[in-house]
Amino acid sequence: MLSAAIGLWFTRRQKTLGTYFLAGKSVHPAVLGIATAAGMLSGGAFIGSSGLAYMGGIGALTVSVFMPISAFLPWFFLARKFRLLADTHNCMTVSDVISARFNNEVLTLLCSLGALFGLIVYSAAQYMALGFLLGVTLGFNFQVAVLISVVIVAIYTVMGGQQGVLWTNVLQGVLMIVAAVVGFFFAWNYVGGPGPAYAGMMSIDSDLATFFGKLSIGWWISRSVIITLGSMGRLAFLPRFFMIKNVAGFKWAPVLTPLFTLGMGMLSWSIPFAYLALQAQGLAPVLAVNDECMPTFLMMFMPNILAGMLVAGTLAATMSTASLYMNLGAATIVNDLGMRHLKLKFKNPVAVARWATVGFTVVVVIMTMTAGELVDIMVMTAMGVWGATIGAVLTLGLLWKGTTKEGAIAGVTVGLFFSVVLAITDIYEIYELPYGILPSALGMVLAFLTMFIVSLYTQKTLMDERMEKVVEMPLIARGI
Repeated sequence: MLSAAIGLWFTRRQKTLGTYFLAGKSVHPAVLGIATAAGMLSGGAFIGSSGLAYMGGIGALTVSVFMPISAFLPWFFLARKFRLLADTHNCMTVSDVISARFNNEVLTLLCSLGALFGLIVYSAAQYMALGFLLGVTLGFNFQVAVLISVVIVAIYTVMGGQQGVLWTNVLQGVLMIVAAVVGFFFAWNYVGGPGPAYAGMMSIDSDLATFFGKLSIGWWISRSVIITLGSMGRLAFLPRFFMIKNVAGFKWAPVLTPLFTLGMGMLSWSIPFAYLALQAQGLAPVLAVNDECMPTFLMMFMPNILAGMLVAGTLAATMSTASLYMNLGAATIVNDLGMRHLKLKFKNPVAVARWATVGFTVVVVIMTMTAGELVDIMVMTAMGVWGATIGAVLTLGLLWKGTTKEGAIAGVTVGLFFSVVLAITDIYEIYELPYGILPSALGMVLAFLTMFIVSLYTQKTLMDERMEKVVEMPLIARGI
């Protein structure tokens, strides 16, 4: 209710697309650091990662060490460049940046399609997480729980724009930190520490207690690649770099985001292993649905007040991310596809953006109801798609002058095929790559390699003077 109230409060301030999508470029970097961590760790962290750890054991824990790194890399390599481009080239979306760098409509269209597909999949993962959470804790049918969640999130996203999303993210980020820390210590204390959890895993299946757990090496490596390299295209970060008011306090944002990421991830480092310990003792049932691990633990073993706080924190985490990607999906549809590629002109662009948000949400709900994958796999698929398209283009394009438009087009085309086409066959269980390799991880690596190799053998793409200064600017400086 408080999140919806925040969205309604900011409704009257949404007069232009710059305000609706960029919060008026008036946000302090430290605030963005907190909000970005909240948008980054969502149902995928609280529900998906817990379900993954319940299924895969310690392997899910060892691969999570890359999360703080992924929270740092985009701030370090891209944040200052993005903020400067918001002023010098009036960039509002990632596609604006790509267009300013390469001036090629085919490339921007391919990246926009990749971004939109990833946004749909990632958003579906959030509503899946909400469905599992509300289904277990409140007894709702999965479909009903999803629809309730959609209505709540839509209110403050459709009406409040990015300002509503941003400040609900800050509120929800604080709730997430409190919930994660309290839940972490309670879970370990309840079972007597990591020792009983390890013994429980050994008694259930000794593979759970190994470095890779029950996860294949191919899957573990795939996820590591997606978390780190894929972060350079993660849309929880990139569009928010445009919103930075100034560089005062900028140095704190790259530090705050990883720290908040660590704090918010603590819940999934304890509850699934505590649950396995209780299951080994016959005190907890074997779960038919892995993603129900965390909500089942809350309902069975935690005091009502504490469980309620953790449910609220988890709902906050998931809704904050769902709202963020609804807003970004609308921006992609209206600004990138509609205004840029279809050359449409709108008398009331904010109203169109709101309707685009509604349409985007309908597509997301359909995927939520029909996808057959774990929440975590959906999250990894989306991140891999972004990494294989916009991540590869932005990383090489803004850090290396030698990147050509031919190389970028070739790389994105290869990345789209492997990360989208094969990802769809994986999500709907039509075809899976061998050895547990995730299609989006393969697509991302091939996209980077293809882009680099083709750029070496094609003519350098000309840039205007302002863009050349952006590409050449140092990564660390006192100001923009």
